[in-house]
Amino acid sequence: MIFEKNKFLLNSQLLFASSYPFFAVFGPFISELFLVLAILMFVIRAVLNSNYKYFKNYFTIIYFSSFAYFIINSYFNSKDPILSFQASLFFFRFGLFALVIWNLLEEKENFVKYILSSFLIIILLLIIDSTFQYFNGFNFFGYKYDGIRLGSFLGDEYILGSFLWKMEILLLIFYQMFFRHDKKYDIYIIILIIFIDILILMSGERTSFFSLCCCSVLLIIFTKRIRKIKLLSSIFFVISSIIILITVPSVKSRLIDATINQIGFKDSNIHIFTEIHERHYRSAYKMFNQNIILGVGPKMFRIECNNEKYWVHRGCATHPHNFYIQLLAETGIIGFSFLLLFFGYLVYVMINYFYKNKSKKMYDESYIGSIILLFTYIWPLMPHMNYFNNWVNGLPHLALGIFFYNYYKIKSK
Repeated sequence: MIFEKNKFLLNSQLLFASSYPFFAVFGPFISELFLVLAILMFVIRAVLNSNYKYFKNYFTIIYFSSFAYFIINSYFNSKDPILSFQASLFFFRFGLFALVIWNLLEEKENFVKYILSSFLIIILLLIIDSTFQYFNGFNFFGYKYDGIRLGSFLGDEYILGSFLWKMEILLLIFYQMFFRHDKKYDIYIIILIIFIDILILMSGERTSFFSLCCCSVLLIIFTKRIRKIKLLSSIFFVISSIIILITVPSVKSRLIDATINQIGFKDSNIHIFTEIHERHYRSAYKMFNQNIILGVGPKMFRIECNNEKYWVHRGCATHPHNFYIQLLAETGIIGFSFLLLFFGYLVYVMINYFYKNKSKKMYDESYIGSIILLFTYIWPLMPHMNYFNNWVNGLPHLALGIFFYNYYKIKSK
């Protein structure tokens, strides 16, 4: 009976986790549902089997300690604990999702096949739908194209590029894991990657475009199997980008002209990214400067930016658009230190990997691929979305699960 229950729970966990990438682009509700169900199956199995190894390690303990701190901070430090709890109370589920991925990679060989299929299907649908939207002015769901930024199934959220660059790296990781020694499908993946890159360019998201370029360079430097795919696709993408920037004025205006104007190169009045970003950062700095240890509380930037003590003209927003600055303002030096230490650790691992693994035979490429995705995602010198945003955190934590799996596999050897 226990065996049958375990089998059912494991297969259910496999189904929900493998389906997550497909449903991630259709809104937070359904993707959250699949994520939570996968976690629930995993936790029940862990309790039934008294298997707590995924919870008893340094990474998991430090990770959950950071969110325990956020919850305590919300209760004791925030002026509006209810609002603050909306950010901090259930954020730990993404950490549990990383453990779900780690567990499936260990226990279900067909997990890689299923999640790779999920990525392939949703990426193909996004390419078809976005192409239709570009040429017809609306997509299959009726979402309109504003002539500047493509949204596809994400509608007017305009985070298509943010999803796609992460999906591309995860697609390459799982493709390399599944077709480790089989190169017969490489040409199809190269073509698919070229289309993804063009779609990221057409989405008009400058941060996503920068993230794509950063990941491409790092993958070419650090990998061998993935390098060949990325190098060839990048060559064709550069050629395509030049043609698009010449022939599609809206893309050039958004990515190049607007960037030059907003940073201030034209009038020599240089801003950090844009004048608006700079105003957010100044307001956040005031919050940190007067609340150095604990900050003003998770999710409280949107409230406190109207406080006379922290007010900056046009400096208010839902968040200050940078993970590190947000954590400094909202959670103080303590919350900030968790993220900074993890970023420093990723830098250390990449340097160590480069010098000690030049033959690229020591580790699986999925290990360095997941590190590159995480490194780029939390790179400090660029604008970010809300650190506590529910919708965008699933894919990076999926990469975190791949990292955990490889790290402890290497350690066990």
